[in-house]
Amino acid sequence: MTVIIGIDPGSTGYICAIRGAEKIDFRKIPHFKQVVGRTNRSFVDIRKMVKLLRSVHQSGSDIFAMVERQQPFQRDGKSACFIMGRNYGTLLNALDITDTPYDVVSPVTWKKHFGLSKRGTETKEQMKQRAADLAVQFYPALADDIRADKDFGLAECLLIGRYGGVKHGLTP
Repeated sequence: MTVIIGIDPGSTGYICAIRGAEKIDFRKIPHFKQVVGRTNRSFVDIRKMVKLLRSVHQSGSDIFAMVERQQPFQRDGKSACFIMGRNYGTLLNALDITDTPYDVVSPVTWKKHFGLSKRGTETKEQMKQRAADLAVQFYPALADDIRADKDFGLAECLLIGRYGGVKHGLTP
């Protein structure tokens, strides 16, 4: 059985390892804080990320990761865009360092696959709640964890991983 890793790389993102419908490990992406100028910034901790990925590799199973593509928006400041790019690159580097095969998917693509595209006047919060509800349908054993995550990173991480499994014929 292939272990499918889903990665939602946002600042409140998660990484999950899906080993079938019932065996799922997850955690927030490891970060460290650093003062940049006068602001405390959060950066992906590559050492912890590599250690985490190596622990998944030690299971002896084949591994495949699906990562959500990050894209800055025009409204984001220069510093925020730089940090987003740095963190995204760090995550991809950790996958490369650990020889973890991966693919990248845009948010629009995986959300469209699951019918989670924005509906009319629906708010971002409502759309993310629908993603959480769908994740609970697929992974009912994690319902309490999914509902407790106010930022919806766990739900999105699980759906990104599931999309990767379906796209590459490795259905979790």
